[in-house]
Amino acid sequence: MKPAFFRIALTALLAAQAAFVTAYVLCERAVYFWDHAMYHALARNLHAAFRSSFSGGAGAFAASLANDYNLIFALPSLAGFAMFG
Repeated sequence: MKPAFFRIALTALLAAQAAFVTAYVLCERAVYFWDHAMYHALARNLHAAFRSSFSGGAGAFAASLANDYNLIFALPSLAGFAMFG
């Protein structure tokens, strides 16, 4: 596949993620700081697991599916974390 396709796909992914986050935040009527801080920490931990090794990240993601708080929500954020830290 051509690099232009990847640029377009990444741009579309980031635009969709930004639109989803914007729509979600506009619907919020309260600030649940600790919940949001926990979700951010979970996403950062998943990114750190993927940075160490793909199998480690995949294992952490798979293990989270059995928990009360799974990491499905963090998958779209991984591209942003990879680009901006």
